[in-house]
Amino acid sequence: MTAGIRHTCAVGSDDKLVCFGNHVVPMPPLATYKAVVAGYAHTCAIRMDDKAVCWGESSNGQAPSGPTADSFKALAAGDDHTCGIRADDKVVCWGNNSAGQAPATPSVDNFKAVSARFDHACGIRADDKVVCWGNNAAGQAPAAPSVDTFKAVAAGAYHSCGLRSDDKIVCWGAAAPFPGPTADSYVSLSSGVDNVCAVRADRKRICWGNNDLGPAPPGASLDTFKSVSLGPSHGCGVRGDDRVICWGHDGQGRAPAL
Repeated sequence: MTAGIRHTCAVGSDDKLVCFGNHVVPMPPLATYKAVVAGYAHTCAIRMDDKAVCWGESSNGQAPSGPTADSFKALAAGDDHTCGIRADDKVVCWGNNSAGQAPATPSVDNFKAVSARFDHACGIRADDKVVCWGNNAAGQAPAAPSVDTFKAVAAGAYHSCGLRSDDKIVCWGAAAPFPGPTADSYVSLSSGVDNVCAVRADRKRICWGNNDLGPAPPGASLDTFKSVSLGPSHGCGVRGDDRVICWGHDGQGRAPAL
């Protein structure tokens, strides 16, 4: 499940892709999928044959189907660029590279995970270290603290956050004065513009930073979650029963509950 700027997409238990909100025309190509990521006005997904397919706005080359000869393990979508981890564990990016966010090969390193937002991206290398590239004007795209190793990374608008190997969250960049409740342990996280949501070890959703998305729907505090995804003006989470619940601004139908 992924929250974009004005749309949301999710891969269902039947491996079919459903999208709602604005920027969902054209609809996803008919296929079965493993994963999906949403950018500003484009969407990319990994098909069952491990090929990347993209659709939507592509004025900066962010939404072709990716290098067609490549197979992918993971994808990440920024505003108008896309990055993916190929089957050989190398990262390749395409789209707008005005801030260095989409070099053809960000590094010779092997990667385990990648995350993109606005005009920067971060990845977890095979040695569990985080490296970032792209716009670093607010300190959002240097390498993470070098003493730390990470399980997950989430690029925000002007900050980045990582889930360390000790299950704690650390953030850096302009909106980084909110590392999260330090007593908690976490299993996943997502960064928005100037906020973060995470799933704690007890599977409860917790958010901090700017609360301009508004509160979660009534009863959500009782839910358990598997994952969360934040867009600039709405957020969504996959509950323990595999249902999607969204909160925040619902213009263009981006945040209904499924």
